[in-house]
Order: sequence, then structure tokens, then C-alpha cells
Amino acid sequence: MEDIVEIGIDNKEQLYVKPAKSSFPMIYREAVGVDWDQARKALFGQPNREWGYSKWFTHICTVVNQAGCQLQLTETTKWVNVSSELRTSIIQSHSQLRT
Repeated sequence: MEDIVEIGIDNKEQLYVKPAKSSFPMIYREAVGVDWDQARKALFGQPNREWGYSKWFTHICTVVNQAGCQLQLTETTKWVNVSSELRTSIIQSHSQLRT
């Protein structure tokens, strides 16, 4: 289990997910649209206007889980540029991943 320390939407309107400790510099090799930003120490999805942010969050978590790490939201997860509606949607999609 790995805590998610931050979830946000950057200035390029991409969702990013920042794990507490782990890094995933080779995640791009999965060829599923998820990359690792070494400078930000965060996972992010490639631009895809057809997908909403909640779907990107679910996709990122699923890809990381397949790589052997389960990401989890915590009470201290920081939310950056995320509306309350989107936050609720991400929390709901995350709870469905864990069931």
C-alpha cells in the first residue's frame, strides 16, 4: 500500500497523482498512456479529451496496481485545482477499486 500525498490538475489540464515514496520511471513501458514525471515525482495520464479526470484516476491506479503497488487516498491527501464535485467522484471511483 502506498499513500497518495497529492492529486491535482496541472496547468496543461492533466490529472496527476503523487505517491508518498515510490517512483515509476518505467511505467511508460506499459504503453497505456500513463507516464512518470521525475521532476514532480508524480504519475500523469496522456492528454485524452474523451476521458474525464475520474476515469484517468482509476486508470492510473489500475496500471500502478498491476505494477505491484496499490495506491490509497488518505485524510491528508492534498487536492490541487480539484473541484469538490470531482473530488467526490474520484473518492467514489477509488472506493470501487478497492471492493
